[in-house]
Amino acid sequence: MDALGKTLINETAYAGVWLVRHYSPVGDEMTTHIEITRQPALLLTPEEDLGEAASQLAADLGTEPTDNL
Repeated sequence: MDALGKTLINETAYAGVWLVRHYSPVGDEMTTHIEITRQPALLLTPEEDLGEAASQLAADLGTEPTDNL
């Protein structure tokens, strides 16, 4: 992931324990933290984006969107 700088997300040897490291645009490490969760928060798609993505994918595939989200 690369927003203001790179972000590296790695699951550790422990299931559900994630190491999340944020870097500045010039590559300096800014923060490092551990998240214990099924999926790091940064990787969760905002709810409001899901419907839009489903509609766009259906349009690109030439199909009708469904409500199976």
